[in-house]
Amino acid sequence: MITPPTLGSRTRTMPPHRSRRYLFTHVLLATATIGFAQTTPRDETIELEPFTVKGEPSSKFLASEVATGSRYATAIKDIPFPVTLLDKALMDDFLAFDFNDIASFASSFSPSEGTGRFFLRGIASRSTYKNGVRDTGLHGNAFVDRVEIIRGANAAIYGQTEPSGLRNVVTLRPRDRREAQFRATVGTDDYSRFSFGASEPLAGGKGAVRVDAFREDGRQRAIRFWNSRQMGAYSAGRWNVTPATRLEYSLESTRSRQPSTLTQAVIVDAATRTNLGVLGVQDVPGFPRDRYYGHTFLGSPSFNNVEVLVGDLTLSHRFNSAVTARVVVNSGTRRQGVLGVQGTPFLYNTTRTTAPVAGGTSFLQFYEVLTERQAVAQADVLGQFTLGATRHKLLLTADYLKVKNADMALAATIPAENVDAADYSRIGPILTIPPYLTDSFRNSISDRTLRGVLVSERAILLGDRLHLLLGGRRDTIREVVTPRRFVANNQVNQAQQVRPDARATTLQSGAVFKPVPAVSLFGNYSESFNPGSSADLDYHGRPIGNQEGRGIEAGLKASALGERLNFTAGWFRLEKSNLPFTATNAAGVALPPASGVGSYRVTGSQRSQGVELDLSFALSPGWLATVAYGRNDVQWVEISPLAPRNQNLIGRAPEGVPDSNFAGMLRHEVRGGPLKGLNVRAAVRYQGQTILSPTVTDAQGRPFPISSYTLWDFAAGYGWKAFGLKHRIDANVRNAFDEKYYRGGPFAGIPRQLYFSYELRY
Repeated sequence: MITPPTLGSRTRTMPPHRSRRYLFTHVLLATATIGFAQTTPRDETIELEPFTVKGEPSSKFLASEVATGSRYATAIKDIPFPVTLLDKALMDDFLAFDFNDIASFASSFSPSEGTGRFFLRGIASRSTYKNGVRDTGLHGNAFVDRVEIIRGANAAIYGQTEPSGLRNVVTLRPRDRREAQFRATVGTDDYSRFSFGASEPLAGGKGAVRVDAFREDGRQRAIRFWNSRQMGAYSAGRWNVTPATRLEYSLESTRSRQPSTLTQAVIVDAATRTNLGVLGVQDVPGFPRDRYYGHTFLGSPSFNNVEVLVGDLTLSHRFNSAVTARVVVNSGTRRQGVLGVQGTPFLYNTTRTTAPVAGGTSFLQFYEVLTERQAVAQADVLGQFTLGATRHKLLLTADYLKVKNADMALAATIPAENVDAADYSRIGPILTIPPYLTDSFRNSISDRTLRGVLVSERAILLGDRLHLLLGGRRDTIREVVTPRRFVANNQVNQAQQVRPDARATTLQSGAVFKPVPAVSLFGNYSESFNPGSSADLDYHGRPIGNQEGRGIEAGLKASALGERLNFTAGWFRLEKSNLPFTATNAAGVALPPASGVGSYRVTGSQRSQGVELDLSFALSPGWLATVAYGRNDVQWVEISPLAPRNQNLIGRAPEGVPDSNFAGMLRHEVRGGPLKGLNVRAAVRYQGQTILSPTVTDAQGRPFPISSYTLWDFAAGYGWKAFGLKHRIDANVRNAFDEKYYRGGPFAGIPRQLYFSYELRY
């Protein structure tokens, strides 16, 4: 458990009416919340209800509570599974605002460039939450208070999830005191980031409100014509209606524009058509590898324009000392426009053109619009009571989640061309095609509704030495898919398809034993499920069923030296089964199902086991060191016999999964003398070797490796007070030794960058 203490291109232009609407949303959000702010002094202390995690750590060196994994505030030492907390101070110190950057300080994590996708314990996961509610995958990085990474199969708490674990982003909340912050960062490659935040107490401490806004721009990739922009506004507030009732809200509007960063290509010998390797990963004799590092060959494969508007409202009430209830409602909309190219860019070694290989097809340029609307309702009732010498916490939960996705894509073929003379300007003309003038190759609406009921019991025995946890959950998921097809006169034909319900019962169990107050021995067994796509059918046309996961782990948590030394060490073993993929013959052609139409899906299983260590050590006042290490053995362990061509996957790791990762951080702040306020920081992060894909191999059948890499970051800062304000300046060097690497598979990493920051606090 790493818990650092809190120390001080080319993109499509947004139409004018949408730009004005976006600006109006931000201005309205900020002015409305500021208008309610009052400046009366705080004169009353309201007792926090048990669903609220303490805003401040219990000690200088340890954030002691978390709600992720239990749904109510629980001491980390009493949770029978590992949790990593990565706070805002760490993000600011190393400019780790991207989720992949900040999470790389945790054990058993490896990055992925897919939206909302990451690898934890070697298993791909899209289990992303914000404030305990399933997330859209995009959040404003200036609004984050901390990121919580919880490992293990937790479907009994959250419903549909993965066996490897999940992430929960906790956003900023208003403070009990008035404060304001402005921060500006500029760097190489036109990088800039500006953020502002302010919090104001209301009515003598009965409530509070905050507003935040930010904008971030940059070209910080090795890829030509790459640039990004993210901006947003946020507000959150609370009001203690009575000493026993609290009302809270948050509202966020965020927009992101950036291309995908896929850069590698398979090299084919022009004469023999032999597969020679993967550019930037496998050295090819005579091929100028460095010249094409970070080259996209076709321009960026996809430009993404994402807009998210999401808000939530929470009402909690303490009926008496034994019973507390909470209701959370959430509503969000995510709209994503994707412009890109489909196909694998093969290169002839002699001509360096992207002409298709024998039997291949032309590249497909596409424009896709995805709109997701989400509605969530959660109701929790927590009972705390004592029977004999045993204390109990009984949680009853009802969840409702409705997600509506509309997906439409238009396409046109484009010719191959010479790599060195790639015409990036061709990306874009398809946007001028009105949807009703051409048939889309993908056009559907899906409605998915999840209903879940949870019962969880925690028994505390032997004083506080033994904690036993047992929970069970039942979920039902119904999906309705509506394929649509454009016809004459702008009309749309559509036929609703109701898919069979997906149902799952999942369990969670665990135990914590504390032989002494500072040491916790823990173990757990838990399960997970993911319904996947209801369009995944077997040979006979039947749904293949849920993807299922289960995991077991054991370990030790300890705190020593007055909570200055804290660590978690553990062993785990988990399995994910019923993973679908398309059955193919020896030539790679999809096999027809019993009906003779289309293709069918077969299944396989993956297993991961390994060890983890997370440690933080405050050597002395002003000094802090953290270490995270994970080693994972991940591989396919079973493939359906209906897929004989894929049996060679058994024993191989999935793509993008390193065998190990390591992260270390050291920070020193001068507390006295003439250099008081000076701080220096250093960080190192290592990701082990991965493979591009278990199915993409060389002529000898060997997967192409993606080399391991090590990144070094250094920083220094100085803080002082003047005119009643706190000032701070910082200089950061990221990837100080300019390592050339690929992050999350075929994505060129960020080269060496230099940044300067100024921060002002009130």
